[in-house]
Amino acid sequence: MIIVSAVAELERNLMERGRAGLRRARLEGRVLGRKPIAIDRVGLQRDRARGVSLAQLAKAYKISRTTSKER
Repeated sequence: MIIVSAVAELERNLMERGRAGLRRARLEGRVLGRKPIAIDRVGLQRDRARGVSLAQLAKAYKISRTTSKER
């Protein structure tokens, strides 16, 4: 039981250090995360209104089917 609690405490400390590092990066003004993709929304909506399928839109615009559905 002592070993399990020691491992849990170590893991908790690692998570806290990770959060502290992210907080510090934000305070320093660093941009975190993935860059947003540029989508031609007008063209996407126009093509969708014309009846182009979601799968075809996804392939043409190089986005996922769910992304093409959201726009």
